[in-house]
Order: sequence, then C-alpha cells, then structure tokens
Amino acid sequence: AKQSLVFKEFQRLEDTASTVHGLGLGLSIVERICRVLDVPITLRSDFGRGTVFSIRLPRSAAGLARSRPEISIAGASDVRGVQVLCIDNEPQVLAGMAMLLGGWGVNATLAVSATEAVAKTLASANPPDLILADYHLDSGTGLAAIDAVRRTAKRDIPAVVITADHSAEIQQELRAAGIAQLRKPVKAAMLRALLAQYALRRAAAAE
Repeated sequence: AKQSLVFKEFQRLEDTASTVHGLGLGLSIVERICRVLDVPITLRSDFGRGTVFSIRLPRSAAGLARSRPEISIAGASDVRGVQVLCIDNEPQVLAGMAMLLGGWGVNATLAVSATEAVAKTLASANPPDLILADYHLDSGTGLAAIDAVRRTAKRDIPAVVITADHSAEIQQELRAAGIAQLRKPVKAAMLRALLAQYALRRAAAAE
C-alpha cells in the first residue's frame, strides 16, 4: 500500500521507524542515481514475505562496452555548493559544524537562534537547500525555528532536527511534523549521505 512512498526522502515505515536507525534516504538516493544514469528501477512486494527491487540495464555486444563513454556518478554525489542553514544555541557546536561542512565545500550559514536564522534568511538572495536545527534552543525549539524560516522563505525547506534527547515524545513530535532526526553525536558519514541527497537532486534536475 505504501509503494508510492518508499522512494521519497525521509519516508520510513511506522512499525520500524523507532527501532531501526536511519533517515529514510537510502531508496531516494538510489532512485535519483538511477534517474541520473537513465536506468529504470521497479519493485514488487508481497505482504509478509518481502520486496524485490530491480533495475534494467541495456545489453551491449561483446567488445563494444569499452567503446561507450563511461558514466560516472562522482559528480552526482559531490556535495559542494549545497546551501545549509545551521541553527544551534552553542557557538562551539556551530563552529565545529562550519569546519566540517566547509571541508566538504558546503556553504553553511550559522545562527544561534530562530531570530538570527530568520534575519539571515531575509538577508540572503537564496533560501537554504536544507536546515539543520538543534531541538533545544535557548528560546523555543528547533521545530519552531524551522517553521519560522520556512514562513520567511515562503518555501517548505527540507529540515532535519539534531538532538541528544531520544524520548518517545520528541520522536512522535518530529514524525508528526514530517521532519527527520539526527542523533547527537552526529556521525559525519550520516550527515554526508544526507547532503548527497540534495546534490543528486540537482544532478537529476539538470539532466
């Protein structure tokens, strides 16, 4: 019943979302890679038994494969140029995030509050591609800050809340808002995979 949702970013099944780590990005990344390579992906699923994902590749005659131009997806996963707005009330955390993102070529805008985040969004010519917000801010929550930035930009900007609070109440609140969660301490590989999603989106849109 949910086959139309599985390739969308941040979509996870209700019965596994609280027990299996992840952001619901894996299949959306696969789908965008397939789109960049012009390779169709399909699925078939039997309830209670399992699901099969398949791709269809063109078949070439022997000896001709090397004559075709090689396809590389390195550029599609290049996160350089992604615009990220980071909201955290701890300046040291923001400094560390800026260093990490800057090393990947990501353009990071830093804010310690919702007010500062809104002001910097208004001052920017382009809204961010992604918002990373700590849940617990000095004034209000990361969810409120995300909502304020979205209303300012007049766009439903993708957002992720970062928190060390693993309570069921917060997880339910985030799921109800349709916002993904990264747990502290943030793993660099997980964050990089998240950013790669937006790089793939740009590559797919350019095709």
